[in-house]
Amino acid sequence: MDFFRPPPALDFTETNLAESWKRWRQCFENFMLAAEKTTKPEKTKIAIILSCIGQEGVEVYNSFVFEAGKETLQEVLSKFGNYCAPKKNVVFERFNFFRCFQKGQNIESFVTELKILAGTCEFKEDRDDLIRDRVVIGIRDVGMQERLLQEPDLSLDRAVEFVRTSSKRQIASMNAGPSVNAVAQDLHQGRGSGGSRSMNTGPFVNTVAPDLHRGRGSGGSRLFRCQACGRIHPQRGCPAQGKPCFRCGDMGHFRNMCRGKQRPIARSLEVQEIAATHRRITSDESDSSEVPLFIDSLDSMVSERSNEWTKVITVHLNQCLFTVTFKLDIGAEANILPLNAICGLESKIQLEKTNTVLVSYGNFKIKPLGVVMLECSYDNFSPVGIKFFIVDTNSKPLLGLNACQKLNLIQRICEVKGDQKSEILEIYQDVFKGLGTFPDDPYHVELKPDSVGVVHPPRRVPQVIRGKLKDTLDDLENRGIIEKADPGHLKGIADMPIPTSKSEVRRLLGMINFLSKFLPNASKLTAPLRELVKDKSEFVWGTEQSVAFNAIKSALSSPPVLRVFGGSSDIVIQCDSSKDGLGSCLMQNSQPVSFVSRSLTNTEKNYAQIEKELLAVVFSCEKFHNYIYGRKVVVQSDHRPLVSIIQKPMSNISSRLQKMVLKLLKYNLEIIYVPGKLMFLADTLSRSFSASDSVQDDREMFNVIHNVAKYVPMSDSRKNDFVNETKNDRDLQMVSQYIQEGFPGVKKMPFSVRQYHKIKDDLHMNEDILRVMD
Repeated sequence: MDFFRPPPALDFTETNLAESWKRWRQCFENFMLAAEKTTKPEKTKIAIILSCIGQEGVEVYNSFVFEAGKETLQEVLSKFGNYCAPKKNVVFERFNFFRCFQKGQNIESFVTELKILAGTCEFKEDRDDLIRDRVVIGIRDVGMQERLLQEPDLSLDRAVEFVRTSSKRQIASMNAGPSVNAVAQDLHQGRGSGGSRSMNTGPFVNTVAPDLHRGRGSGGSRLFRCQACGRIHPQRGCPAQGKPCFRCGDMGHFRNMCRGKQRPIARSLEVQEIAATHRRITSDESDSSEVPLFIDSLDSMVSERSNEWTKVITVHLNQCLFTVTFKLDIGAEANILPLNAICGLESKIQLEKTNTVLVSYGNFKIKPLGVVMLECSYDNFSPVGIKFFIVDTNSKPLLGLNACQKLNLIQRICEVKGDQKSEILEIYQDVFKGLGTFPDDPYHVELKPDSVGVVHPPRRVPQVIRGKLKDTLDDLENRGIIEKADPGHLKGIADMPIPTSKSEVRRLLGMINFLSKFLPNASKLTAPLRELVKDKSEFVWGTEQSVAFNAIKSALSSPPVLRVFGGSSDIVIQCDSSKDGLGSCLMQNSQPVSFVSRSLTNTEKNYAQIEKELLAVVFSCEKFHNYIYGRKVVVQSDHRPLVSIIQKPMSNISSRLQKMVLKLLKYNLEIIYVPGKLMFLADTLSRSFSASDSVQDDREMFNVIHNVAKYVPMSDSRKNDFVNETKNDRDLQMVSQYIQEGFPGVKKMPFSVRQYHKIKDDLHMNEDILRVMD
């Protein structure tokens, strides 16, 4: 029996495993038939497939579940097929089918690709029709697409055959070369590549394709007026060869020489006329075979307008005069004279060879036939010599900037103004002084009754003018015309000192945790600080921590963490007092608007704790006065007695608290209690204030307390006794320290002073005497 090679092992790492399995199964079934293994027992056939499929296939087979004694080869093949074939998404497969377009391949390859894609789309009886529609829609040749659309009963096979036949016809036409006709009348005799060229014109004037010359070029070949492109060139080398016509869609000729039926073109937009196809002069040599196509396609779609900027110029040539209508273009650097504008003249024109290449808008280039100097005049002015480039295009004659100036067709208008500004300043010296500020008298601006307000939102400043804008703003600021926005609402964060202990770092991390939903990459920013608070780590503040700390302060004082104050959102103030400072934050929708903090004066450090907490409220309201005046404000405080003390009658609270309450009467406040463990922002700010700021005592508070103390019914000697006894009493000194630093938990206090814990909110030090509020 002949030996037949079994299929190689199946590679389960293939990207398209389903397709690989189909090919492998086909090879395996062919092997089974060729080797006459199909009649073997099922166990033998299963063993054959497992020996062929490879080690990975055996492992996959071991994961299959079969009924005992009913295992067959077909069932094994089916399970392998289910394993290798992914779940089919018909919608996705059809999406790929309908997005398929011809991508440079021939029609057979394009149809084959469509058939492969259609095989997974579960098309039924409409499969060939859908492929045919996709061929018509996805074909690249627009002309061929229109011809297919004109066929009434188009099938898939007919569409493919039609495209294939048309492609062969185009290739045969391109190989045969363009058809050119020799011109009978000899109008021009060329002399090869050297010297100048003379042109003897014939009887036809201003025709697009007149009978021209029969001469020889530099290579000795005959020159013809080509009926495919409309230009003069040897028999071979037509620029229209292989180019499509924009009129009929056929290949091998340009639109201006087309004799076919015009193809309908949607013209939803008017094509603006290009004044001339020559904008600037360069010395580069370039192939200009594409330029006539560009010029002709534009000129043929130009709409005629009666208000064109044109002038009729008189040209003097060998004692003869003739007129040419020129278009004036002050943006052009060259003067253009098309060949068809002078081909009917009786006088000879000597053309000089030029290496200049004319470049149009869009970087299209054209090589002129030559250059000539002609005498031109306009409106009875003396003739002037103008240099013209002769081009073989259908564009209009053009006069550039220099020629327009020589012929007095345009003038430069120079506006001369008198120095009126200095004269006015000299006459009215008493009026124009300084920066022009308004006088002290009130000034009233009257508006129209029907005037409508206008809002001009800020715009992004282009990068190019940012430097000039900054210099201007700095100058206006130095002259006192404008002022920078007050950064005071960010001072609490900007002046935050560097933490000096793990507890301060934990407090800062708690604040960042509270704002993490507004702070992107919060965990990445705080990573160096979190390393410091680990149990086994030593507190060492280094460069990495300083960089992270500055980045955190910058992030907290800028968007998206910091928001702009909104007039319609609810206002919440979170304030707190520590033993040495005050801190407060204005929030809207749980997002900070402003941070403030300050240190306590030596006098304020002796306040009772409840007085410090109320002082924090007063400090917050005064700082945020412009935000909260006339609005309902919720004040969060971690001092529960403050909620009740603020509601007591004025006669039942101390004079210092009375003064603070009087300052708060102009605000609509609602003080609520929030546990200290949730006061992340205010607690951090009250302990991280700037120590460099100088804070003065409130003289009103001092005067009130001084006046009240002056009338206390106690003699000076008696007061001295109280002061001395307080200093000598150990328990009172301990209570005095608690008042300044804060009371600990009652269980942490010595038993002898626990009785003061119940009235800690009413205790305060005044003139070195421990006092309790009335």
